[in-house]
Amino acid sequence: MRIMNRIKYFSTEYGGYRALRWAQDHIADRARLREFSERLEFYRSFIREDDLCFDVGSNIGDISAVLLRLGARVIAIDPQPAAMRELRARLAGNAKLTCVQAGVAESPGELELYLHDQVGTTSMVKEWSPGRIVNSITVPVMTLDDLIARFGVPRYCKIDVEGFELNVLRGLSSQLELLSFEFHIDQKSMTAASRCLNLLEQHGDIEMNITSYKRYAFAWSNWVRRNDFEKRFADDFGDDPAFAYGDIFVRYLTKPRQAWKN
Repeated sequence: MRIMNRIKYFSTEYGGYRALRWAQDHIADRARLREFSERLEFYRSFIREDDLCFDVGSNIGDISAVLLRLGARVIAIDPQPAAMRELRARLAGNAKLTCVQAGVAESPGELELYLHDQVGTTSMVKEWSPGRIVNSITVPVMTLDDLIARFGVPRYCKIDVEGFELNVLRGLSSQLELLSFEFHIDQKSMTAASRCLNLLEQHGDIEMNITSYKRYAFAWSNWVRRNDFEKRFADDFGDDPAFAYGDIFVRYLTKPRQAWKN
């Protein structure tokens, strides 16, 4: 892992990253290509050309890359220097991409970011369990409202911030047409997810669907109302290891929803 991290650092800093990425995707780990194709077909069902999308917690750009391929305008937001450096090396040159190296929180300012041995598990929550903390740095943070004021209202906002989702959503004061945030099946995470849904419901009536980390497709053919969500989730997927973590998608009943297929 250390050797690969060093190779990534030098390739992102001095050039050659895209060639390295191509070799990884097409030779060393072709599962990445299959995953990209699955994500592409999934997001194609509701993302249109020139849709504005926020990728909050963009990390190295896996979702940003998909949204850009679909022609969306993407604001990729992440406070982690190594992740943002790799994202820029991977996707630089796309006129529809804007990178913001900052965190997203309840209010603007600065917060401590706990760097893990893997870029994918770095978090602003010190006790966030995956990964091993190797350092911490102070980073600037802004709110979702700040991002909206700067870039406009996104049609879709993806949030994946390793246990910091509730704090991010506290910085949003209005409805978004569609958003998603990560869940984990442990009790602490599901309690936080429930609080996130309660917070979003304050802006209007909502309905939800979920995806598993193993498959990019909505788990339910019909979206579920807020008062049924926890019971339906527990009944259908509470003991299913495929739903150990994934994403909860939320949309408002009072907003128009063109181009939805479900």
